[in-house]
Amino acid sequence: MNLLDQMNNGRFHYYWSYFIALLTIFLFIAIQNAANWEEITPEIFARFGAPYAKDIFDGSIWGMFTNSFIHNHLWHLFLSIVLFVFLGVLFEKRNKTQFFLLFILISSFVTSTIQLAMTGDPGIGLNGVNFALLTYLLVQIKSAPKYKKAKLIIWLGTISSLVLSILNIHFEWYYFGTSTIVTGFLFGLIIGCFQNRKIFFYSFQVCLCVFCSITLFYNPYSSEWNTVQGSRAFEKGEIDRAEEYYLSALELHPRNFAAKKNLVLIEIDRLQERAYYAHAQENYRTALLLYIQILNLDKHNSWAKKNLDGLP
Repeated sequence: MNLLDQMNNGRFHYYWSYFIALLTIFLFIAIQNAANWEEITPEIFARFGAPYAKDIFDGSIWGMFTNSFIHNHLWHLFLSIVLFVFLGVLFEKRNKTQFFLLFILISSFVTSTIQLAMTGDPGIGLNGVNFALLTYLLVQIKSAPKYKKAKLIIWLGTISSLVLSILNIHFEWYYFGTSTIVTGFLFGLIIGCFQNRKIFFYSFQVCLCVFCSITLFYNPYSSEWNTVQGSRAFEKGEIDRAEEYYLSALELHPRNFAAKKNLVLIEIDRLQERAYYAHAQENYRTALLLYIQILNLDKHNSWAKKNLDGLP
């Protein structure tokens, strides 16, 4: 009997939920150890499976699948793992292993991609996957006596999670991916409702995955996407085009630090060009004013300081 047959006949049933949970715990410990149990840097997150938006738009698309298994707080890990194991085992009891693994991967990809498209941050953690499992099981678990207690717990968990999510959004207790949670909720609900209607079941997943994939390559409504495109244009020397991308990024997200910083660099580059020309033409008054403008934008600009000292 080959491995595929063993997976489908249930020989490995219920083990995958525990295996994924243990893997997630291992990743948490590895990340914390790499950071010496202090603040985790973006480089460490990217190394262990959670690249940031810029890296994803630059080609690290695998992060859309793996970032769900990364956590940075012990309490977040604990809540995610307990819920995932409980829901995962119930899910595996009803479905083949292949379907379970595909459900986890697709829900991770879809929820992370929508979160990235909506907020510019793909997020981390199993929140989206857990909500997808919750709503799928709400639809699929029948009111049989053996499932009665489980379904009651799922109902209570879903309602409590939604209430806590709404309160968190209102009071800003702690940031987590609301878009991820909503997407997971809807994804699990639709998959659960239409699992027996094969045409819609497969068409929905294909269309959703295609749409999500497109947003990773073209998404003018994403501040981060515009920032990355601006950086690429700047590297090619297309300054005016880069400026347009950065301005679009700031319109979508006024607090986009990278876009602000790069617009300043473009302004400094233009001022330096004008200052160099004025200095060469011995128009020292204009050059002086331009050097001062540069230093107002970048007080540590050594080029402006050196030339300012060289004015007669």
